[in-house]
Amino acid sequence: MIDREDLERAYRLLDEGRASFRDLESKLGIPKSTLHRWYIKRLDERIEERRRVLADLEQSLSKLREEYFALKREVDAIEATFKLQGITLKEAVKIVKNIRDLRAERDSLKNEVARLKVELAGWRDRLNKLKSRLSALEGDEKMLIETLSEYYSQLDYYQRLLPQLKQEERQLRASIKALRLRQGLKAKR
Repeated sequence: MIDREDLERAYRLLDEGRASFRDLESKLGIPKSTLHRWYIKRLDERIEERRRVLADLEQSLSKLREEYFALKREVDAIEATFKLQGITLKEAVKIVKNIRDLRAERDSLKNEVARLKVELAGWRDRLNKLKSRLSALEGDEKMLIETLSEYYSQLDYYQRLLPQLKQEERQLRASIKALRLRQGLKAKR
């Protein structure tokens, strides 16, 4: 059995004049009459498809003509209005172009303002986070200052106490030495 793709390839060769029904019959192993019948059916389908496409195009063309004439009537009415105002169509087109350019610039500026507002909201959010962090750091700093102050007070106290403790240490060492000497003398006796 031949698949649809091979058959289409064979028909393309036939369309291009590079093969005949007899060539396809020998190549595909399908009788020439069957190939011919299938080919005619394929051509009928293609013709029907082209007719539908042509009908769609004619319908589209008709709509485009209607739109063209409607636009032409509008342009003629606008031109007549401008003539009543003493403005030529060329001048009117320039005015409309300027207005269009100004509207485009206005829209561009609106978009820029909207973008900047979003960016500003982001910066405000970031600023608030930084303020919160700063407040927390200030609280930490205050606590560290109080802790350092307490440590310095303790250090000062121990530094004042150190000479007295050293004096007591010397006295205790001297007392221990004296006791050992006395004990050493008692042990010899």
